[in-house]
Amino acid sequence: MINASPELVALLNSSDQFIMADLYTITTQSGQVLRYTSADVDVFQEGTTNLLVNPTFGTVAAPSLTGWSVIDWSTGPANQASATTAVGPFNEIIPVCQLTRVSGSTSYNMICQVPPGLGSNMSTQVWVKPTADTAIFLYNGVAWFNAGVAPAGVWTQIQRPNHATGTASNPQFRIAPNLAVGSSCLLAFPQLEQLDHCTPFTTGTRAALGPFDSSLPLTRDTTRVVTGLEVDTLTVTFYPTSANLIGSVPFLQAVSRGVLDGADFTLERAFITPDWQSLAGTIIRFQGRISDIPEYGRTAIPVTVKSDLEILNVKMPRNIYQPNCRRTLYDLGCSVNRAAYAVSGTAQSGSTASMVVCGIAQAAGYFDLGTIEFTSGQNAGVTRTVKSYTSGVFNVVPPLPYAPASGDGFTCYPGCDKLQTTCSAKFNNLINFSGEPFIPAAETAY
Repeated sequence: MINASPELVALLNSSDQFIMADLYTITTQSGQVLRYTSADVDVFQEGTTNLLVNPTFGTVAAPSLTGWSVIDWSTGPANQASATTAVGPFNEIIPVCQLTRVSGSTSYNMICQVPPGLGSNMSTQVWVKPTADTAIFLYNGVAWFNAGVAPAGVWTQIQRPNHATGTASNPQFRIAPNLAVGSSCLLAFPQLEQLDHCTPFTTGTRAALGPFDSSLPLTRDTTRVVTGLEVDTLTVTFYPTSANLIGSVPFLQAVSRGVLDGADFTLERAFITPDWQSLAGTIIRFQGRISDIPEYGRTAIPVTVKSDLEILNVKMPRNIYQPNCRRTLYDLGCSVNRAAYAVSGTAQSGSTASMVVCGIAQAAGYFDLGTIEFTSGQNAGVTRTVKSYTSGVFNVVPPLPYAPASGDGFTCYPGCDKLQTTCSAKFNNLINFSGEPFIPAAETAY
């Protein structure tokens, strides 16, 4: 059974015309979220958010809107108790405060801080229940706007489309009813509704989706639905251009750096109204992780995604009894400080690509299974595994790109054969040894 949102169910029940598009959401291991779509245009989903958690109230001079006092719902009189909540869009419960008009020369009004960077392509909504037919004014940091009239005794939603939100440094809007002196008006939490092609936000009662970028061409193979458990595979092919970026890095270059390795992947089918103005909802067609990026060229990058059921293929238990240590030398579990065991030296004459002659005097075998990294010369930056070490001579695999010249510098690190005696005598790290050296051999267990 595939769940659908109430908005999607309403669209499918009320209309025989709609647009479908695939939405691709990729979350990298660093937490970066990438959104793409196969549609011809970028896809957005509307959302709402409550702007106020604890509203603030200020005084500001405004023509024809003067002399206001405010009673916060949290400290107001008992007669407010029956009107301290209202039902907002999508059936969320939103708190209410009360503004009362008094004589004076200033205007008390609700100041609503807006998340920075939202731009002006959105609509402001406020629920009001005045004691008399009342004009509601909205202020966007530039000018007051008459947003409409709310009838007496009725909860009314006042909305102004494409309402600006002030300057980028001080995004806000203000709401004030125009009442006679002594009259009151109850104001519910203002709502901010995201319209299509508006910078997205995700806080609030209904998160917005998008934007899903349509500028990156991509294709995929088919998905299927089966009964039972089965690790399914989906192949998605990207066709990036120089204009397609991941952050500030070209798409192709980012993939070569491993940005998509192990990333979470979700494929959704979106249902959009014919005018492209509203995304009614989505259903998930495939979820998994990017498991493989095979050979790719400059124009096409095929990506293999395996379903999350692949995780069930992990062998259990994770650890089995064994005489040798399970840890990797210098990792967090081992905890040996690699830098503390670093030894520096220089190559001497007689060195070859497979053998490094030096003046290091540690005992034979000390650097076996360790590493050697060159810091100067033609091999600078090259690291090799030490196959064996005798006093003053390293045998490395695979061979170095160039035979070291006399005086080429290097840093070498000792290795570990995973034995308990080595852990104790060489690294003084017996407390972190992760093996069972005293279990009997298989042929003598019985």
